[in-house]
Amino acid sequence: MRYRKALFEGVTFVASVLTIVVLAGGVASWLAGAIWPFGVLVAESLALAAALGWIYLTQHAVRISEADQMRLDELLNLLSRPSMQRIEENDFAEPWPRSIMYPVRVFLEEYGDVEHQFDDKVLETTRATLYQVAKIFSDQEGINAVAFHSDTSQRYVGLTGGEVEGNEELLEKFEAKYLAIFGPSRDFLSAHTAFVALAKKRGYDLTALAGERPPHPTVQRREERDSERRASTISGPRAKW
Repeated sequence: MRYRKALFEGVTFVASVLTIVVLAGGVASWLAGAIWPFGVLVAESLALAAALGWIYLTQHAVRISEADQMRLDELLNLLSRPSMQRIEENDFAEPWPRSIMYPVRVFLEEYGDVEHQFDDKVLETTRATLYQVAKIFSDQEGINAVAFHSDTSQRYVGLTGGEVEGNEELLEKFEAKYLAIFGPSRDFLSAHTAFVALAKKRGYDLTALAGERPPHPTVQRREERDSERRASTISGPRAKW
């Protein structure tokens, strides 16, 4: 267990309160010409500063457990910065790689159980929000997208910009479908940013966010399966899902 920088801030807070109160009391006592009352005031000031400092520490210090850090490492390795950038690069108006959704779907499939919840209640609240937003994003992508012709490693909304050009009815349908995915994708990215920012503020190690560790096994298996499909499509009959 370790305290974040709030411990240092709390000590600074105590020292500041103590200094101000003692100096103010000293001036008042000097003006009154009294020595003993000054000593009493110092003792009272120490007690007041200690009480205020304790309140500050209990409210602001964060205990980071090893278990919570491990949970965060695993989650950030899955929802890493590179995987978030791959989602951000797509507006869903053009075909996109099927694989950009794998981290989101694995998050929903494998990280909804109690053992993946943080003991840190503040961080857990934000993780739960991220989970809910991820589900909306995943659901909308599933509803509004299909495999891109013969290439099952690609997804699209069933229409392309070239196909709807000059046809108002198709254009309206096309825009409704891709925007139904685009909006939730941006909500998900924003929720992810908020989650990471909170973890940083509370003193967690964010090294895993870089995505330099081996990929999640489920994500890796699905990406390998996509590669096999592409190879099969080029060399012969298309493999079944």
